[in-house]
Amino acid sequence: MRKLEKNKIIIWMGAFLLSLILASNFLFELLLPFQEKNAFLYELLRKQFEKQLSYDNAKSREPSWLFLGDSQLMSGMDPQVLQRSTGKRIVFLPRPSEQPEGILIRIKELLSAGLKPEKIFLNANYFNTADVDIVPAHRSLVLNYDSFRWSIYWNSQERNFYFRNVGDALFFALARIFPLMKLNSAISSEIRTIPKTEQFLETDPRLAEILSINPVERWKSNRKKNEQLRAELERSGGFLEWNNSKTYTGNCVPNTSPQALPGSGWESNYKRMRSSSLVAWKLIFKILQKENISFEVLLIPSRPDFVAAVGGDNALSEFEGILKAGGIPVIKPDEPFEISVFGDYTHLNACGVQKLTRWFLKRENGSVL
Repeated sequence: MRKLEKNKIIIWMGAFLLSLILASNFLFELLLPFQEKNAFLYELLRKQFEKQLSYDNAKSREPSWLFLGDSQLMSGMDPQVLQRSTGKRIVFLPRPSEQPEGILIRIKELLSAGLKPEKIFLNANYFNTADVDIVPAHRSLVLNYDSFRWSIYWNSQERNFYFRNVGDALFFALARIFPLMKLNSAISSEIRTIPKTEQFLETDPRLAEILSINPVERWKSNRKKNEQLRAELERSGGFLEWNNSKTYTGNCVPNTSPQALPGSGWESNYKRMRSSSLVAWKLIFKILQKENISFEVLLIPSRPDFVAAVGGDNALSEFEGILKAGGIPVIKPDEPFEISVFGDYTHLNACGVQKLTRWFLKRENGSVL
């Protein structure tokens, strides 16, 4: 009798736990569209990345070029244009706030799945070489929205970078069982005056707009924008014109009202190279050289006044010097990119995309649009 009662309790507990898991998955999918852009994008891009790990995609013998980087690359070149012009299979996998630690993990997983690209292009810039506030945003997005992997526990480099404490390690595992937990920080970040995962400086003038919006109205606005983002990403193959909620047409409209730079003091953040970033970059190069995969580090221009404000002595220029000294191939446009071809400090608008793509195709493929 006691054994029967014990079995009933176990069955009821199991059923209750299963119900919690199912409810958590359902509510996560239901509430995700209300979150801020980077959180929503990370979940979409996670699914896109997992498709690339599938057998048919990974084992494809079609000559392919792989692109990895952050939102600067994501809004810098249109993969569909590249594919039409080169005849290559373009595997376009940049994501917002990306850091070399994230790129390293993705390269390992793609190679393990059997993908062997003909060539890899790695986007390096001020935000993934310097010790700036994009780094904790990346860490938060990965802990909340990336796929589960055991390596983040047993690989000391991954563990030390992504886990600040034991709570992070527990959360990463539990949030994959109960996905609704992923939204805990995202929802609370929407209630905060400044969402933690937004990709801009806390001195950014756009903060005045954020502070003036009611959280409920922000959620409604997020949903509308995120549905547009989903449709745009599906249509464009991963390309996204940053800070433009309208459908990308490719029509060049010069920016005649550029966003003002933040007030003084922010420039010092870009002077110091993040040491762990350099370690991760070097591991990436080592793996690709060992696998005999051709690669180039792509430096996409930032807005001229932003570059001038940062100054010549900065983390990116130091990084570029280290690469050249080590014989690592670095490519960047020699021609100037005017303020009018940028949507903000570092993201190109349609004019800039056309200009960068022309340069890239001429250099890599010998063709011009």
